[in-house]
Amino acid sequence: MSKFDVAYNIVRKNEGGYIFDPADPGGETYCGISRRSFPSWKGWVIIDRVKTTRRIKRGELLYDAQLEKLVKDFYYQQKYIAFKLDQVNDDGVAALMMDTVTNHGKGALIINKALNNAGFIVTPENVISNQTIAAVNADPAKAYKMIAAQRRAYVQGLPIATKFMDGLLERVDRFIRNDYNFTWVAAAAGSAGLLLLLALFFCLDETKILYHGIL
Repeated sequence: MSKFDVAYNIVRKNEGGYIFDPADPGGETYCGISRRSFPSWKGWVIIDRVKTTRRIKRGELLYDAQLEKLVKDFYYQQKYIAFKLDQVNDDGVAALMMDTVTNHGKGALIINKALNNAGFIVTPENVISNQTIAAVNADPAKAYKMIAAQRRAYVQGLPIATKFMDGLLERVDRFIRNDYNFTWVAAAAGSAGLLLLLALFFCLDETKILYHGIL
């Protein structure tokens, strides 16, 4: 399986199908693609056509070959290539980064802050730069742990309803627990690995999280 397919399959599972919850700040989405952010995405034409015939259920996936291709092409171009993830050497790090930039509008900033806090020379901005790529490739294990911890800290600081908070925390905790069985992470997986990463989270300098434009 290609590195992109590994990341894509994880993100697709995490994002689910069709969602249009008035209480959700993400608005109308399909497989994590927001109509608000990407109104011209061609998949909306297919989705709107279905909506003229029936109500689409929450979380429903529409089994349409063209729509599936449009979703996959979107993630390849708008996430994998646009955020330079094709240049990331490690499958696990690439998957974590793709899930982070998909789930959070400030995902690239979360990643860069994590690397900066870990001692890498990375500008804390909401862009995946050549500095970012060099850092994650220099020490994938350290980068993975710090990004996961920083992302968890970010989520816990969000002013959102508990029903959304729990889902966001569980999403990042799947990476912390290594539910995806990335080989090098497996050595530290299980309860001991989770406790180690959570300890790392609590050791983060809170002021670095709060006062660099993340929240």
